[in-house]
Amino acid sequence: MKSSSRVLSIVMALTMISATFAGCGKSTAGSGPAATATATATAETKKEIVNLTVCLPDQQWGTSRDSDLQSEVVKTIEEKTNTKINAIIPPQGSYKEKVAILVSSGDIPDVFRVMQAMSLLPGYAVRGQILPLDEYIKKSPVLSKIDKSAFDYINVDGKKYYLPKLIPLTKNLWLRKDVADKNGVNLSVNPTTDQFYTEMKKIAGSGVIPFSFPKFIDNFRFFYNAFGVYDGIYQKDGKFVDGFQVPETKDALEYITKLYKDGIIDKEFITTENAVMREKLSNGKAALDIDYANRYIYYIGESNKFKVPTEFLPINTLVGPKGKLGNLNEAIQDAYVVGAKCKNPQRAVDFIEFLGYSEEGIKLDNLGIQGKHYVVENGVGKASEKASNAGYIWNSGFTILLPIKLNNLGFKWDEATEKGMPQQVKLYEASTKFNGPSYANPAGISDAFDKVSPSIKSTREEIATKVVLGTLSADGGIAEYAKFWKSIGGDDILKELNSKMTTK
Repeated sequence: MKSSSRVLSIVMALTMISATFAGCGKSTAGSGPAATATATATAETKKEIVNLTVCLPDQQWGTSRDSDLQSEVVKTIEEKTNTKINAIIPPQGSYKEKVAILVSSGDIPDVFRVMQAMSLLPGYAVRGQILPLDEYIKKSPVLSKIDKSAFDYINVDGKKYYLPKLIPLTKNLWLRKDVADKNGVNLSVNPTTDQFYTEMKKIAGSGVIPFSFPKFIDNFRFFYNAFGVYDGIYQKDGKFVDGFQVPETKDALEYITKLYKDGIIDKEFITTENAVMREKLSNGKAALDIDYANRYIYYIGESNKFKVPTEFLPINTLVGPKGKLGNLNEAIQDAYVVGAKCKNPQRAVDFIEFLGYSEEGIKLDNLGIQGKHYVVENGVGKASEKASNAGYIWNSGFTILLPIKLNNLGFKWDEATEKGMPQQVKLYEASTKFNGPSYANPAGISDAFDKVSPSIKSTREEIATKVVLGTLSADGGIAEYAKFWKSIGGDDILKELNSKMTTK
């Protein structure tokens, strides 16, 4: 299990990075010095404008889905980075699929964000679809200061193929206090699996969904951790093993199935997007959901917006029958990469450095442009009317997860947000003390493993879904997985992985 101290060390190390550095190019733009350039950068040779195809979801680019507002952000970033951007902006909900289509078709963007990076990024690397960034990181005064442990989560033959968008992410459960009180629910931050079931069952049939859950099956890992199950290939006692093939897998699957069959997990979870899940919790139609540990203030604000205000209580982990525990440690969930066909990888890295590792770029990305996306009145910032009508996300939670510290936003948050900030930080730090395991995918070691790795993940998730929905028993699911494992030569793959690791 990765300790909370390790995660927090990453935060501390990264927040020490200076925020006053150049963005893309670290040089003067064609019409004058870039606003974020340092004295060293302005002394460098001017760089020509370069074309970059950049694919990021619609919840970036100033977090507004309005095309005009997105274009304003693109234009501003072009000016700051001395680039001409061909922006590809898929919806957040279908972004992962859009990237997969682009990459597999050969239309690889110069810069793109990989979601579920620990699972998907190694595949892009071993297929030669993204570039190693070691040399660019090494010569950047900013990127070279990133704590080395931030790269331990995704290891492809010892090379760095990504730049983390955020610090390692943690998910816990968020419970509405008003619904809990009304139904006599009493849960600690780390209840046992039995206690969780018994208490949440009190809400079933009340007209409120006890547990709104998203369609993304990797969230089952929150429950697996309580049973000592890891649904992936990882090293145990110095050897690679398949963590899903342990006796406790049956217990874990049967527990989740029980939550579903007895009306605790939302019957419609298999089609529920994250945005829908969050709305159900915010408007009081659900009592509980699973979400990132930095969402406290978000839910406070959203419940006020829906005129059903309440306090939100974290459940950081469940404790299983044998004392196993751990929340959902997604580690490097989102990462920036450079496409293998990029004609100017240095400028692509410079673009990422500006967008993700400078105060100016981060504010453009997460807040947008003052006067367009948001306005400041009496020193307090708020979303503009146009941005609000276009689904703009005005949320302070991102500030906790950034790879650098923002020294000055240029405004204060509203009174409720400012008041809730200390509690948000406290709850977030407490959640990291329960971090569950998260292991690097052993990519780049065995060609046989690299070829079947995506199907191993998809098969696990497909079987788990069938079991929970009741189309397979737990025993049947385990038998189906064993059959699949044999069909891909799983035992031989593990032998090869262990053999090659031993000889390195």
